[in-house]
Amino acid sequence: MHKLRHRGMVKSLRTSALLFLLRTASTLSFKVLLLCLLYAKDMSLLLPLGISFAVAVITGTFSYLIANYARCQLCMTQLMRSSKCSKHQKAPTILGSHRLKLSLSTLFTKSFICPFCGEEFSSKVVDFPEIAQPATSFSESVAYRPVSSRSKNGIIPQKRK
Repeated sequence: MHKLRHRGMVKSLRTSALLFLLRTASTLSFKVLLLCLLYAKDMSLLLPLGISFAVAVITGTFSYLIANYARCQLCMTQLMRSSKCSKHQKAPTILGSHRLKLSLSTLFTKSFICPFCGEEFSSKVVDFPEIAQPATSFSESVAYRPVSSRSKNGIIPQKRK
């Protein structure tokens, strides 16, 4: 299982997954309300219909913009955007959708499988070691360096404490 390298990647993946689920739910509610409006001809459904349409458009726009930053670190494909790339043969789906499985697994299990390369990732970020502070003077920069020559004369290096 691979770990992600950047906290921004985790944030954009979770945000785009949440927006994808909101867009899917609002699009589904729009379609149901539209069918109810056409069947029952009840004009009181116009306000909820307009609200669900507006939510679907707004979340779809933000999902499209944020999904650019959610990429697989191995194959570098955009995870939350629909693309015509071929999917991995063993990539899991829910109701035939790779993005729905990716969204639900990212939000609830904190790990996901890339639908394009099939590798499993954890949402934990790799902790990189802290970078040492640069020396401010010449004496600090050569303080722990042993001085030696070809004849092995010089200061024997000591263990650091």
